Parts: sequence; C-alpha cells; structure tokens
Amino acid sequence: MHPAYFPVLWWSLFIFASFLGYGELLRRVLNQREFDDLGWGLKAAWGMAVVLAIGGLLMALHLAVTVMLSLVVVAGAAAALGFAVDSMRRKPPAWADFRVSWPGLVLGGLAALAFASSIAWPFQIDPNDDVVCYLFFPQKILQTGTLIEPFNVRRMGTYGGQSLLQALVMIVGGERNAHIPDRGFGMLMIFGMLLHYSRQIPKNLALFRFLAVGCLFFVSVPRINTGSSLTGSAMILALILTLARWPLAGGFNWRNLLVPSLLVAGAGALRPTYLLCAAGIVALEPFLRPLVNPP
Repeated sequence: MHPAYFPVLWWSLFIFASFLGYGELLRRVLNQREFDDLGWGLKAAWGMAVVLAIGGLLMALHLAVTVMLSLVVVAGAAAALGFAVDSMRRKPPAWADFRVSWPGLVLGGLAALAFASSIAWPFQIDPNDDVVCYLFFPQKILQTGTLIEPFNVRRMGTYGGQSLLQALVMIVGGERNAHIPDRGFGMLMIFGMLLHYSRQIPKNLALFRFLAVGCLFFVSVPRINTGSSLTGSAMILALILTLARWPLAGGFNWRNLLVPSLLVAGAGALRPTYLLCAAGIVALEPFLRPLVNPP
C-alpha cells in the first residue's frame, strides 16, 4: 500500500525545516558578519550538508536506523522553531519589511506546486536502476543503520548521500516518494538562493528577474531515475555563493574552511562526479568571487 499523501507532505516540510534549523545553527556557531544575511535557500543548503555529515557518521557506526534519523530531523526542526521564535522577538521583527507582490505570489505558487507534485511524482522511475537498487538502499539504511554493498556496482558508484535523504523521507513515506529530495528539497533550495541573490537587480529589470527565477520551473531536468540532480546542483550553487563571501572580514581561521568542506563533502556524497565539480569550483574561487559578489 502506498503511504497517504498528506502525512508524507507534512513530514517532508518538517525535514526541510530541520535543514533550516541546522543551517541557522551553523551560521550562529561561525558568528561571522559575512554570513549575517544568507537567505533561507542558502541556509537550507548548509543545513542539508550538516545532515549529510551527521548521517554519514551514523552510517559509519551502523546507527542510521529509523529512530536515530528521526531524532536528527526532530532536533533540527526544534532548532528551527526556536530560532523562529527568537526572530519574532526582535524589534522590529526580521520579517517586518516583507512585502507581497504579484510576481512574488506567482513564483511562490509555482514553487509550492512543484514541491507538492514531488511528493508522489510517478515519472522517471528506471526499472533497471531504481527498482532493483536505488529504492532498496534507503530501506536498508533504515533497517540496518548502514549501506554496505561490496558486490553492488551501483552502490560502488555512489557514496550514499541521496539514499540517506530518501531514507529520511521514507521514515514516514515509501518508495513512491523517492523523488522528494531532488524535485522537492533541491528545487526549493535553488529557488531560495536565486530569489535572494537576485534582489539587487534594478527595478527596471524586474521582468528579467522574474523570468530568470521562473525558468527553474519550466526547464526540464533530464532525469532517468531517482538519483541526485537538483540536490547536487543546490550543493554546488551553495558552494559558489559561500566562497563568494569567503572570507570578507577578519583574518583566516578554521571557520573559513568548515562550510566549504561540508558542502564539498555533501556534493560528493550525493554523486562522485559532483566531487570533481566542487573541487574545480574551489580551484576557480578567485575568479568566481567577482562574478557572484561584484564590488
């Protein structure tokens, strides 16, 4: 029997809230002024990288079972709630300057529709990949706490990050919901980052901004299975935007290495080829910074 739609929807939003909680916690631990205004998209990407790191440690110790992963999600969501309450106590509140516009409502509606469709997306399920392997991996994580498959060629082609994200969803959901991490979480993070970092576009180019951000919902992603596409893209984009601020103030210290390291590791865990992309971005950082963060 397929899981009910709405319990999986609410649980998925709960997982995304936990990403926001871990991302904000990491930002506060770093306590550096260049990260004061991350935006919710980049903050969620940071949080996903933290969850992947925690999950990797739990899998190494054979502890990534249902109860432990549930605690990871609940702890992150609780942190997000606490930070939200703290934000509302500010004078003025952090959201006091929020304004609703028709373009914003349209883009927000498209994002909500895209996320809602990801809950039970019936397409791009490959019987040669998903049915025999990829949809089996999350269940193995939940039942055994790890993902050891030494004779599985598909397991050797991944470090298990996408399977871990799917395992988080399948605590409440099932195989039918395997597209949520990519079509849901990955899409929301990229949407949030594009929305936040396009704010400085002049008002006379507002239509260009609307089209540039809106293209996210109309450009087809060439998926053939439930593997990582937008989740990896979100990690790579988050790495670029983080390096553009790295470091903008103060002397060099360990804090400057922590977030890029988490994002590189998270990208590599989702798919090994993303590790090569992330390494190339780190090498090109001096050239990318002026493009993303012009003087």
